[in-house]
Amino acid sequence: MKKQVLAATMAMVLAASAMTGCGGNGASGTTAATTAAATTAAATAAATTAAATTAAAQGEETTQAAEADNIMPNGLPVDYFAGTTLNIYTQNGSADLSTDPSEKLIVQLAEEATGIHINWTVLSSQAWTERVNLMLASGDMPDAFLQNISQNTIGTNIDRFYDLSDGSLETYAPATLATIQTAYPNGIEALRWPDGSIRSLPTSSVASSSYDWVNWLIMINKTWLDRVNMDMPTTTDELYEVLCAFRDQDANGNGDPSDEIPFGFADKDSNINIGHTANYFGIANAKDGTNGRFKMVKNGVVTPTADTDEWRAWLEWLNKLYDAGLLDPEGFSQTKDEYTTKLSSDLYGVAMMFSPVHQGLNPDEWELLWVKGLDGVEPVHDGTSQYDATKKFGFTISATCSNVPALLHWWDYMSSTRELKLISRMGEMGLVWNEKDGQYYSSEDYIDSQVMKDHPDWTRSNLQQTLGFNDRCVLVSYDDLVPDGPDGSVLYKGEFKPADPYQSATCRTILMNTVSGWLQDEYMPSCIEDPDAVADRTLIETDLFPMITNFASTSIVNGVTDESWNTYKQSLETYGYYDWIEWYNENTMKN
Repeated sequence: MKKQVLAATMAMVLAASAMTGCGGNGASGTTAATTAAATTAAATAAATTAAATTAAAQGEETTQAAEADNIMPNGLPVDYFAGTTLNIYTQNGSADLSTDPSEKLIVQLAEEATGIHINWTVLSSQAWTERVNLMLASGDMPDAFLQNISQNTIGTNIDRFYDLSDGSLETYAPATLATIQTAYPNGIEALRWPDGSIRSLPTSSVASSSYDWVNWLIMINKTWLDRVNMDMPTTTDELYEVLCAFRDQDANGNGDPSDEIPFGFADKDSNINIGHTANYFGIANAKDGTNGRFKMVKNGVVTPTADTDEWRAWLEWLNKLYDAGLLDPEGFSQTKDEYTTKLSSDLYGVAMMFSPVHQGLNPDEWELLWVKGLDGVEPVHDGTSQYDATKKFGFTISATCSNVPALLHWWDYMSSTRELKLISRMGEMGLVWNEKDGQYYSSEDYIDSQVMKDHPDWTRSNLQQTLGFNDRCVLVSYDDLVPDGPDGSVLYKGEFKPADPYQSATCRTILMNTVSGWLQDEYMPSCIEDPDAVADRTLIETDLFPMITNFASTSIVNGVTDESWNTYKQSLETYGYYDWIEWYNENTMKN
């Protein structure tokens, strides 16, 4: 099969002539040659999708071929485009202390293998947007940009960027395509614009781990529980009784039974918003802000939540807490700093946090609070196991690129094996990642490394971003990620170093091992939405969101009556709530 792939690809490449352009700004060598090769491969979006599926199925076999015979996954000799020079503009990450990307190991390996040389121009974060806009306005473009460009900028200047739906991905970058198919639930469709074009390749990783799947967590102070002699609650009714005990007794043990605040929150901050308690009633969002819980995906359809019996029961329960003086009376108006001060002063019995250690608290004293609000309704946690941390617009090729096939060939080399992907992201093996018994693991071998001795002021972030590309790396799928060792341990000097639960990262990981089992089963697909359609949706949201939020706040304070509930449901109709729900089914869910 390998020989057949090579023969077919060679025929397409040779038909396009020898494409070894010089890669100057504004060069136009791609126009005839690239179009010819792309047309031979596939000329339509449907062909791209079909080939992507094939690439995913054949990715392992073609990668093995590349390793065995110095043949790339695209069937070409790895040095087929040797002698090509291309120009790429980039911007360093915040902790990247290098001045020239050519110093990174992955760039050196790619040039050594492919013979393709990259002329790099590194712009500061302050200069990036202005320079990119000027280049887009003038059309005097480099071959590519390696830095996330906003969706709006690309959409406004879409013809300035090369359309990769022409078959060039499956022809010259099948390893990249295979990773895309694995990384996104809807595969290549996640990158497709409403007109069917593909104007970018993603960089970074899908997620660092389950560590990032949710935001802040609701936790209860176990020391307070012990002082009031009560068990861990399992229902919202039991939680109410516990909170009453916190209110009435000296739960914090300071001798003053009147300074305890049973439930702390700060509604102005989405991380510590009282809305997270809707989880107990089966209502959750997927990390898309507090308004995300106004809808959920069920059986493949976006469905309303803000008009349900569960929504009303949640508001009635919060009103019960409010009337009993169990909620922080300043919770609707206070800042995050004011909230944090109270938490640090041991005034909250229930609070929200990224982890206790992140808040400077003892993890032995805090436990995840997970209770059930209604019989027959399973609680579900905010967040998503399909968290997309990729930079969808991280690598864009100019429409005037001098040699698209060579550029994709170079990019695909870095995507052709898991090891190369990891070098692209984190730098050389043996520092922040290493191998043991044929498996890769997160490592602390960098601590005693020569590079850290040479740069004693560097942090781990400095090391990873300076030696690798970090979030500008080729796409790393979830399966490519480097895990911790058993029980959260970290590899060090060939052995697994036990995890320290009093370290912030370890504490968070331990909590997430539990929370990951509480997440939703269905999510909206990752996609690029039509800007005009988004404008229509935003117009609805302008008045709809404040109406829903105001009703919720009023209901927490004053309660919910049949009259107020019916009036509110009529307002949902008037303010376009169901049109908003249908927008997602007609736009997002069809991608």
